[in-house]
Amino acid sequence: MKTVKRNEVFCLEENVHDVLKNYFLNDECVEIRYEDSDKELLNVLKGLNITLATYKDKIVRSFISFESDKNNNINIKYGNMFCRDLSLYQLKFSDLDCKDKKIISISKSLLKAVESEITILAYFVYFKTKYPYIVEKFDFNNFSLKFTNLKNKNAYTITEKSLSKLIYFPFTSELEKLDITSFAEFKVSCEAVRMIDKEVGEDYLKGKIIYPFSEFVLNIENTLLICKLSDDKKMLRVLLKDENGKSIFVANCKADIGCGFTLLILEGFAKEYKDPRKFAANFLAVLAQVLYYYSNYKIEYEVVERKCKDTCINSKNKRNNYKRRRKTTSTIIVPRKVVKINKEIVKITKKRSRPLYSVATWKRASHIRRYRDEFGNVIKEVIVKEAICNRHEELTIENNKAPKKIFKVSTDAMSKATKQ
Repeated sequence: MKTVKRNEVFCLEENVHDVLKNYFLNDECVEIRYEDSDKELLNVLKGLNITLATYKDKIVRSFISFESDKNNNINIKYGNMFCRDLSLYQLKFSDLDCKDKKIISISKSLLKAVESEITILAYFVYFKTKYPYIVEKFDFNNFSLKFTNLKNKNAYTITEKSLSKLIYFPFTSELEKLDITSFAEFKVSCEAVRMIDKEVGEDYLKGKIIYPFSEFVLNIENTLLICKLSDDKKMLRVLLKDENGKSIFVANCKADIGCGFTLLILEGFAKEYKDPRKFAANFLAVLAQVLYYYSNYKIEYEVVERKCKDTCINSKNKRNNYKRRRKTTSTIIVPRKVVKINKEIVKITKKRSRPLYSVATWKRASHIRRYRDEFGNVIKEVIVKEAICNRHEELTIENNKAPKKIFKVSTDAMSKATKQ
């Protein structure tokens, strides 16, 4: 792993600190995470000569200069916007340690604030050496440099957007290229969204979100929310496209669509939306409500067929690739489910009653399961072994008893009764 050059200066926005911490401390929303040891993280500080400044709103809020020579002597200069003078520290490399991916001072000669700055410094140096292509040139013009003399230095940075795209959203380009024409689709009118919100409310927060499809599209009057579950079904990736096909944002959240999610704003996001996170949260809430409504209310769907062309390229002679290749084209019928939810459907649909079952367990006989292709031909046979099946606990009747039947007998009915 290459090290940074001597006397390099880097400036990080405060928000970048949180993204780096999530990468190294294995936050559950990250897609790429730190997998090396504490020792590897500590070793990036050896022989380091670097200056790191943290800024917000074009004001430098903290500053640390870290110099480590061949004899493992370390000189540190630290300051922040509340200090008049820089704090100076001299120590040995052996005075530093790394525990749980955090740099600490064994001799306790450093303030906690300085230890935190050195930790961020180690995070940045490791990340910069592993992913050097996301480093950008930084311009110090119009910056407040109250306690530093960095104006004449060549400075570099890593932006929050480039960092987040790498750590949280490495799947963005793949999501944008998905062929959604074969995806199951929920077509919902704006009026239906308002009615579902009134009907469902916050009930969707009380239970588990049920996904009838692992890939699907929520179509709200040609605004598309493209949804794809991760392979382990724990995370949901969402891409919003407007009616013109422009990508607005990408969100990554837990499959239960809780309150926490990571967000990447894309080029198609309109500036008139002042709060991007609230804007995205509203779409995720609508998605959760529609899924809850589909799972708990009786809604009809239709299966439509889409024709697509399967092109096969034949080239027997690889030496003549410059020649025009012959193409053979066949048509494939791809079925997909379309759920149309409009104002009229919402008015007539009723919530499904919970089923009652009289048996908690039952015996399943051995049988053959057959898998067929689109033409109905059997392509695979699997023997399903005999087994004891257990019904989900939440669906069984209390104490595993059948529902009690009650008959009301009136005196009028008794007088009309006849012996059989």
